[in-house]
Amino acid sequence: MPELLIGDVCVYEFMWRTQAACPVNATTEQPHEDDSCTVVVPGTDNRINLRPLRNKVRMVADLAGYNYSFVVCGNLSGSPCGNNGVGVCKFKAQDQSQFWNAGVGNSHLHNSQGAISLKYTDGAPCNDKLKRSTQIVFVCEPSGSERIVFIDKVESCTYIINWYTDLTCNGLQVECSTPAWSDPEPVNLTPLIRLDHNYKVQAQNDTVFYINVCHPLLPVQGLNCPGGSSACVARLHNGNLIEEKVQCIQRMEIS
Repeated sequence: MPELLIGDVCVYEFMWRTQAACPVNATTEQPHEDDSCTVVVPGTDNRINLRPLRNKVRMVADLAGYNYSFVVCGNLSGSPCGNNGVGVCKFKAQDQSQFWNAGVGNSHLHNSQGAISLKYTDGAPCNDKLKRSTQIVFVCEPSGSERIVFIDKVESCTYIINWYTDLTCNGLQVECSTPAWSDPEPVNLTPLIRLDHNYKVQAQNDTVFYINVCHPLLPVQGLNCPGGSSACVARLHNGNLIEEKVQCIQRMEIS
């Protein structure tokens, strides 16, 4: 329960000891609950429901000439990779005889620090005895402008795909203004939100910061911060991003 610490005519200060205020370990994720293609937002009664995205084949391309066809919370039928246990099929755009199973589909939604994702694993063999897998990250896009973007392939033979949709905004949106009762006057930073490109700040030692305001970062090839991140810092080498130097901030809020 809250405890009054200081109080006068106009200002009251309370101490409230609660587990809800404890920082969440960035490496800890909320386990999926079932095969329902839904997941609860921790600390709320809100449920993210991605069932409306099921049963339709989607496709996204990378910069190397490969296509990735997939379905949400299930497996493909009639893809170049076959009909059994293929959630994501990677194939050469100009030669569909070159194809790989990039992960077996499932309906287990994961919630890690506000990033909702599906993880399709156990695909075709990859380098060093690994198997191909795909992580589909669903990023809140309040404008309702749906986009699917191939981000990159990481060293663990995992392909990263970001899907921007308003279906994941239930309880995950960020306020972009101070409260109406704030002193001296409310501040609204909504005009600073960028929907076409991120703010890019070049620092010393080939360090670059990508930032957006009250909105997730827009996709950048090679920038592997989790979907939903609002800021990301990376190192450049000969103009290219160095993956292992990428760090991220999941959410930024005005205060």
